[in-house]
Amino acid sequence: MKRNCNIYSGILILVLAALLASCSKMDDTYKEFLKGGEIVYIGKADSAKADPGRNRIQLSWLVLADPKVTGAKIYWNSRLDSLVIPIKKTADIDTIRVMLNGLAEGTYIFEIYTFDDKKNSSMMTEVVGSVYGDLYESALLTRPLTEANFKRGNVNLRFGATNEQAVFSEVEFTNDQDEAQKVRVPTDSLTFKLENYKQGSPLRYRTAFIPAPTAIDTFYTAYDTVIPVEGVLEKVPYSKSAWSIAAFSSEEPNNTRLASKLIDGDINTFWIARYSANPTSYPNHYVTIDMGALRPVDGFSMVQKTGDRKIRKLEIFISDDNNNWQSLGQFELQNVERTEQFFTLSATVTFRYFKIVPISGWDSQAQPGLAEIGAFRLD
Repeated sequence: MKRNCNIYSGILILVLAALLASCSKMDDTYKEFLKGGEIVYIGKADSAKADPGRNRIQLSWLVLADPKVTGAKIYWNSRLDSLVIPIKKTADIDTIRVMLNGLAEGTYIFEIYTFDDKKNSSMMTEVVGSVYGDLYESALLTRPLTEANFKRGNVNLRFGATNEQAVFSEVEFTNDQDEAQKVRVPTDSLTFKLENYKQGSPLRYRTAFIPAPTAIDTFYTAYDTVIPVEGVLEKVPYSKSAWSIAAFSSEEPNNTRLASKLIDGDINTFWIARYSANPTSYPNHYVTIDMGALRPVDGFSMVQKTGDRKIRKLEIFISDDNNNWQSLGQFELQNVERTEQFFTLSATVTFRYFKIVPISGWDSQAQPGLAEIGAFRLD
């Protein structure tokens, strides 16, 4: 029994000795701030943050209400490195920012102590931060550029997916005035148009990344180079939702063969010039369409009606004001049903109103008909 008591006493002595050594080690932290006497703690660094950068890091914290704070000391790299900075306290809550440069890539633990002019120290504030550099940057992957098509002086770009650290793609190109251009494409944009591109010139692109939302530096992939290929222009039809019939020579009320059927989007309905009473005849037919606003147009589409009265030849006029008209020439339609026929103009023209004037038909009927008409742009 006595032997057990001696063992317990020995263990207790060892524990007390360890505690005393620990306290002595903790006190060493504050010795450089003390000349003697009791320890007086002042307001510590509050809400400390570490914002990462390229071989640097920005530390920031708040100094709250303690007016005695005159400086701070920062330790890192297992206390092998340190920095002392002065602090000029105001009556408000102050934000302190410190930039630490020339750091190797890696994760650091920073210890921050504030002190007063009597070298009284605060309790420690600890913040963990990461530093990035060439190693991080070399592992970044450029956002894929899946398409670069040249069309009518512009380049249409299409991008693939990338990771959440990417913030934008940077594209460099030469415009048709031989001027260097640089644009940024946000990562949430899958497509982008480069305007006034100089055909045949190289295009460079790279992707920008930030390793964290609060990063103070941007990292880039190496440039990739591509020469856009000439793409096929696609016909993009204008919506007819805002279109209206501005005028017409006549329309057949029987079975609602009205002029408005030309722009209702239904090839099963159609316009026919009046034939049931007081019939009209070639060449006195026309229908005027108001597109609601000036539109650049590269061509027209038409669908012949079923049955008889198909138009063989017509002339198209355009106007900005529905008063002054310019002819775009005559167009010949094929004698086919339910098939959209396209008529591409030699150059883009801009107008609001256009008027079709039937000239002749595919049969002997004097009153023409048409199922649908539209306009398109090339893109």
